[in-house]
Amino acid sequence: MKDGQYRLLWTGISDSKKMKAIKGEPPFRRGCHLVYTWLLPWCDDEGRMPGEPLKILANVVPNEGFNLKDIEKILAELHRVVLIAWYKVDGERFIQVFDWEKYQHIRKDRKKSSIYPQWKPSDIQTETNGCQSDNLIQSPSPSLSPSPSLSIADFEKFWNQYPTRKGKKVGRRETEEFFFKNIEPAQMGFLLVATANYSESKTVKEGFAKDPIRFLKKDFWKDWIEPPEREVPKYLNGLKQVWEEMEDGKEDSKKAVPLLDDKTGDSIQGGRKQGAV
Repeated sequence: MKDGQYRLLWTGISDSKKMKAIKGEPPFRRGCHLVYTWLLPWCDDEGRMPGEPLKILANVVPNEGFNLKDIEKILAELHRVVLIAWYKVDGERFIQVFDWEKYQHIRKDRKKSSIYPQWKPSDIQTETNGCQSDNLIQSPSPSLSPSPSLSIADFEKFWNQYPTRKGKKVGRRETEEFFFKNIEPAQMGFLLVATANYSESKTVKEGFAKDPIRFLKKDFWKDWIEPPEREVPKYLNGLKQVWEEMEDGKEDSKKAVPLLDDKTGDSIQGGRKQGAV
């Protein structure tokens, strides 16, 4: 990497579902955000770089107060939420940033091939040797298929799991062609998780499911790898605010919780509505 190398960072990262999926105490989550964004300018033109924690500590975040165990925990969590692949090849660790070509627009005549090995589903994920923080809220990560290519059985799993709209699913042939041309084996586990989350969504249950081809195109399915937050009734908005403050470490919050009428949204105090006069 040359001095002064830069990469693009999009505003959508502020509301990224993968960023929201990072678990742990606020300082740990902020550390993940920092390391991920600072990794980008260190990657080569194919989104790869050495993944040894010591190199990350020395080059990427040398002055931020992290230690080696912090870096290991952070890289493991970024791998879990599918922001990066942190993997070993012949005993050496590497990093692959996912969705690299989607966000980094490098001219073909200037693009240089990576000198680092490409990540494959069969590559070993690096282990943290039990150093993951006890404060982290662990959540299951979909397994990555070791298969070198997708099969018709993989497509059938997706197709059978995908919800119907008014009892029908259309466009099987087009969907199947797109599936085999654009879905990678490493994505299969995540696709099934996303499909399950989408099937349970309010939109689908109200009868507005997209056609399967539209779910796959433009990476719409990736928005459903993590389930969306449940809609909170108006009368619980105050409780939601207090709970979020407690999660952020503000446990001494003694604010009164404003209760609202479920239908009108008017404030209720002492059994009497305090809405507009």
